[in-house]
Amino acid sequence: MYDTEIYVNPEKAVNVCGIISEIKQKEKTSEITLKRVDVIKGTVIKSSEKLLIYLKTSDYLKIGQKVNIYGTSAPFKTAGNPGTFDASGYYHNKGYAYIVFADKINITDKSYNYFKEGLRIFSDYMCSIYENIFNEHDADIMSAIVLGRREKVKEEETYLYRQSGCMHLFAVSGLHVSMLMGIFMWIIQRIPVGFKSGRIALILMLIAYGILTGFSISCIRSVIMIIMTIIARLFGRKYDIPSAIAMAGIVILLINPKELFSAGFLLSFSAVAAITIVSPYLVKYTGAGKLKMFYPAFSVSVVTFPVILYYYNDAPVYSVFINIIVIPVMSLLFVMGILCLAAALIYMPVSGFFSASVHYILTFYEKLCRTCTDNIYNFRLKGHIEIRNIIICYLFFVLILIIIKINKREISNRIICMLSVISMFLILMYDPLPACLQITMLDVGQGDGIYIKTPDNRAIMIDGGSMDEDSLSRYTLEPFLNYMGDMRIDIWFITHMDKDHYSGLAGMLERSCINKISIGTLVLPDITDKEEFTELLKYRDCFEKICFISDGSVINAGKVTFSCLNPKRETGHYKNANDYSLVLNLIYKDFNMLFTGDISSETEREILGNVPECDVLKVAHHGSEYSSCSEFLDKAKAKLALISAGEDNSYGHPDKKVLERLRKRNTDIFVTMYSGAVMLSTDGKRIRSSTYKTNEKKP
Repeated sequence: MYDTEIYVNPEKAVNVCGIISEIKQKEKTSEITLKRVDVIKGTVIKSSEKLLIYLKTSDYLKIGQKVNIYGTSAPFKTAGNPGTFDASGYYHNKGYAYIVFADKINITDKSYNYFKEGLRIFSDYMCSIYENIFNEHDADIMSAIVLGRREKVKEEETYLYRQSGCMHLFAVSGLHVSMLMGIFMWIIQRIPVGFKSGRIALILMLIAYGILTGFSISCIRSVIMIIMTIIARLFGRKYDIPSAIAMAGIVILLINPKELFSAGFLLSFSAVAAITIVSPYLVKYTGAGKLKMFYPAFSVSVVTFPVILYYYNDAPVYSVFINIIVIPVMSLLFVMGILCLAAALIYMPVSGFFSASVHYILTFYEKLCRTCTDNIYNFRLKGHIEIRNIIICYLFFVLILIIIKINKREISNRIICMLSVISMFLILMYDPLPACLQITMLDVGQGDGIYIKTPDNRAIMIDGGSMDEDSLSRYTLEPFLNYMGDMRIDIWFITHMDKDHYSGLAGMLERSCINKISIGTLVLPDITDKEEFTELLKYRDCFEKICFISDGSVINAGKVTFSCLNPKRETGHYKNANDYSLVLNLIYKDFNMLFTGDISSETEREILGNVPECDVLKVAHHGSEYSSCSEFLDKAKAKLALISAGEDNSYGHPDKKVLERLRKRNTDIFVTMYSGAVMLSTDGKRIRSSTYKTNEKKP
């Protein structure tokens, strides 16, 4: 649930004063959070809101210092496509107004928060210890697991654990806090402090650990529940788990009500409910016996699975079985990680014993995850899931729990339990074939990228590149295809070899070991100089087939047909890459759509004799003034025109004259820079259109 009030267009030049509340040193830049902000110049923000400041280095800054910052502001990016990360909604709900890229920072008050700054320095020191006793890979992962420093984990490791359903290992959760409480309790019981003093000290240490690790939702929830346990014992009261869970939820929502619909909140509370309520219930009515220790991990995996699939559009079914192994071992790994730090502080060589254990566990984790992703990767659910499927899934699960309680036979209850899990997955998997043709023009910035889903479930891409999105594959194409449930593309057309049309595909092929992309046929324009395609042909092993087409060629994709109108077969050689662009006519029943690449008006006139009347026109060359001539538009007679162009692009796309020519012909116009992704669906006669951005501007 996102606020509608978002700082979409803050004033560029800013001068702000505020107090530093958080500092994060990343690989290439530093990130600080500024609170109690006083805007001297720029867009004024609310007193409760914060600013996110980016700068080259923060070595000279400390938490609690008051600073005066000069720089340039920018809004958080709003998601333009299904499945992509909505930075604007995420950060705004965290209380941030906008970004400031700092040019100059003056410290106006050098006094700082000794406690928080001390914890930050301590965290950095602990990370350096891990770096001394482990290799880089193990050090980064242990820094994330023990200290909450997830920014240190490399992308490849993040993807490996995420694809295996084990990304929760990097989240500081109840397991971490409980284990730490046990360690602290063991220490407190061996020093001369009173019962009450020891418990108060324990509470303070847990709060300090929460601050040290960034106080994620799961960490806050765990700390609150453990504090309630301690308080209950101090006052001689009985500790009630459901009440503690409810209290933790109330406190978190009082701090920030917007967390109610966040992935972190729902995953944390569904996991603790699974451990404290579902798992004991199953143990009681199925007779766990020696398998009792595996029930919590099994319950957490099953209960959280629908939430993971809803928020991340990708969840491996085999994660249920991986986590039965991984979670119990996690306790040992965490304790060994703490002992590594303690031993290193006393005498560095002693830490070698514990570090060896940590290394073997992490190696085991990695081999387990890689074995699964290499051999049973496709045993997973992908794609956006409807809320109704989740509701039905949970209602079914509750019904099964009731049946298990009524049925008194433990063996049959175990069978019912396992069959119910399979049934839950089938409910979540249910995704009827599209009853119509679906076409999505993606918001790729200054570039082109069109996704097509046919009624017989074939996935097709036309182009996929951008001039201003350097990581188009990672941040746009891969999340979108995950959302659609399609990391298998049957046909991928590349209209021509300009970066803004193929860079995303090249990026996906380069990252194929991570994203597991599979492509059937690559279709390229048939021109004389095939060296134009060298950048893509070096990945020829990634394609099942490569096909070159020209005018007159026809490609059938089930119920959908693509007729090629350009390039000309007899020409073969073009001075301008734009003019050899594939021009495709998509035909589905009575529906026609023209895809024109970046052809110029000159080429439009050359192919005029073959241009059919169409329902939808993908306007050539991003709406450039050198395309979309009057003769071509008169012949096409399009009802809808789609234009892909980047916001504030230096080319001035789309050109005002082109827009005017389209308006004169009563053509409805959609431009991705205003609307985000444009989504069409048709049964072959009627066309339905929608845009991803709800606050769409008109061109």
